[in-house]
Amino acid sequence: MLRTNPILHNPFKEIRGYVDERHKLKLEDELAWALIHLMQAGRLGCSPESLMAPGLSQLICELRKVGIGIKTVRAKDLKGRGFRLRYVLHSDILITGIDLTEAFNYAD
Repeated sequence: MLRTNPILHNPFKEIRGYVDERHKLKLEDELAWALIHLMQAGRLGCSPESLMAPGLSQLICELRKVGIGIKTVRAKDLKGRGFRLRYVLHSDILITGIDLTEAFNYAD
């Protein structure tokens, strides 16, 4: 997977949809970016290192406040240097609309 800086390469202006088919969802900017990556990661989940996003834990906290179920998985580092965190999406997300930023919205 190509590693990109989410601040510089975030194509999402806003996404809309539903969480578990009952709660309305409307996320903007980095929150939309984080949710899309969690959805793409599936059962494996995302880590701050894999996305090059040191503030991923803050984004996960904000997503949880909206009502999205995200599980934190702690795994011991193979080299014995502490723990590694991974975030796994546990809610069903249905996306009904996406608005892209102007830099990425060039469909002709």
